[in-house]
Amino acid sequence: MTLVNVRVVPIYSGSLAELADGRNNCKIVSKSKDPTDNGDFVSPDYGVPFESYLNLYHGMKVDPSKIIHYQQMNPEQQATYREFLKRVRKHDFEADGVDTSGTLQPFVQPDDMTCLRFLQADKYNADMALDRLVKSLKWSHEFQLARVISNPPPKLQTYRQIRVRGYMGRTRDGMPIFCERLGGMMNGIQSKEGRAFKEEDWLHCFIYDLGVIMKEFRQSYIENSGVYSPSKHPITWKAMWIIDAGGMNPFKAMKSTHTLKILDALTEPNFPEIAGPVVLINVHPIVMGVWRIVRSFLDPVTVEKITLDSGVPTEFLRKKIPEHVIFEEFGGTNKSKSFPQSIYV
Repeated sequence: MTLVNVRVVPIYSGSLAELADGRNNCKIVSKSKDPTDNGDFVSPDYGVPFESYLNLYHGMKVDPSKIIHYQQMNPEQQATYREFLKRVRKHDFEADGVDTSGTLQPFVQPDDMTCLRFLQADKYNADMALDRLVKSLKWSHEFQLARVISNPPPKLQTYRQIRVRGYMGRTRDGMPIFCERLGGMMNGIQSKEGRAFKEEDWLHCFIYDLGVIMKEFRQSYIENSGVYSPSKHPITWKAMWIIDAGGMNPFKAMKSTHTLKILDALTEPNFPEIAGPVVLINVHPIVMGVWRIVRSFLDPVTVEKITLDSGVPTEFLRKKIPEHVIFEEFGGTNKSKSFPQSIYV
């Protein structure tokens, strides 16, 4: 397809957090492409088709029994899941306001694995899971997600300077591992470059850059299918995150929280269950103290995923990740330069 310059234009009366959560409208304005011309909506940076932003393994003949999250269900959960699949297959999405015509972008029918992700996100509550799925499909069309992911944002390079992310490899059980410089990002949001971002710039860049995550999930299937280098890892749709909070300015961090809330409001409702273990390292003592209080009020499942450390818990990481995969700065032997330091620390 021919790429065009686009801008994300929110048309809403409420807050941007509401927009990101799919409760209001957002459109892409394109001056040089007929909005009825679907074309091939593929991320030019990552080669990921639009359909994979809902169905992670779109176009791949994945055996569900090979997905680790299927294997972890007990008999009661399996029964709930089977009934949920029947319910989704019979559901009239168009009656719920979902655009199934394909006018602005293709309608993507949720596959079996997507249904399980949404069901697990709502702890096997079928009513809540279906409601979330409907809202996510509506948001995808209102946001014109297909056009967002297939058109690089004008400020993408600046975004990547502010939000430094690196792919490290895979855990011992096959999860992709992503590392981020949270300290640099929180500082960078308040920099001259960060303050030049409009809220729609953050949203466009954030959604576009999700392609790297989708790419690694799909790559995990290719590796496990024996096409390239067969491995014994199960296929997963969760990723591990190592978040480096080093160098964070607490004052700037407080002022940057609003932006993070906007981005977070996009992720969980529309891309559920892709976060596995989250390890925050080099955490400021003040944050450590607040966490000890806050964790008692959070969902135990969420708390179980998160580990905080004032330094780098090398031994903890080695239990989950082979030493040759761990970056040298975290105590491993991986000499890759794919995770640069932030210019804002």
